[in-house]
Amino acid sequence: MRWLAPVAAGAAVLIAGHVAYSFAYYISNLEFGSKEFADGFEGGDLSAWQAGETEFCCDHSATVISNGAREGKRALKVSLAPEDPRVAGSKRAEVRLKAVGLGEERWYAFSLFVPEGWHPIPEAATVAQWHAVDDKLLGEAGRAPPLRLVIKDDQLSIASHWDSRRISGFPFLRAAPEGGAILWSAPLKRGVWTDWVFRIHWSYGDDGVVEIWKDGASIARQGGPNAYNDWLGPFFKLGIYVPHWNKPGAISPIERHEIIIDRVRQSTQPLLPDNHDMSANVRSVDD
Repeated sequence: MRWLAPVAAGAAVLIAGHVAYSFAYYISNLEFGSKEFADGFEGGDLSAWQAGETEFCCDHSATVISNGAREGKRALKVSLAPEDPRVAGSKRAEVRLKAVGLGEERWYAFSLFVPEGWHPIPEAATVAQWHAVDDKLLGEAGRAPPLRLVIKDDQLSIASHWDSRRISGFPFLRAAPEGGAILWSAPLKRGVWTDWVFRIHWSYGDDGVVEIWKDGASIARQGGPNAYNDWLGPFFKLGIYVPHWNKPGAISPIERHEIIIDRVRQSTQPLLPDNHDMSANVRSVDD
């Protein structure tokens, strides 16, 4: 039975390593300091995102441009090519903030420009997402984002997922989320700025709320669960994420995707413009 001692020692090391990694991952996602964030890239760099993280592989991934901004003199151009190196385990070029708490209400706003040259492909490209913080100590990983804005073919859509189960996903054993819905969908418009505002009360219970405005008009409302049953709520990300390009042997008919981002805000206070429309064109999804 001499083999028991080294096996037990090895198991203890693995468990300790898993606990340490899980704890570090949790701490790295905590929101410290102010809960208010705003960046119009007028400083010419990404220094404001020290409050969160930048996930870029290359110099071409993120460029602060000095013409064509939504407001002011500058905006951020984000670029992703199929052959770009992986970042954070996949093909992405994104900026992100820290996670909020479950049960909290936050407002999010940003302006998005999809160039005329955006080439439609059948694989989804996520341009904004609210990503769950997996409870890695419990083995969770790889779940669909609770909320995301996606371009697929020539369609722009917003999808929601939620799950009240305490453990809702394991690597290689990924069960479908408990619930999901398409909150809104419309043909993609290229070559114009669109202004987005989201009000979200994060919850995996019946008290959750998602409200969405596009260009000042209310386009969707979801009442009920909108998150996973985690220790932390989701974190906000903007940019381009194409998971299909991360698959072995994946090919693409395009050289790269590009978008432009401006006027990014996250707040505990309302972010609606003065001319907003509270009810026009609303699609209600109450579950």
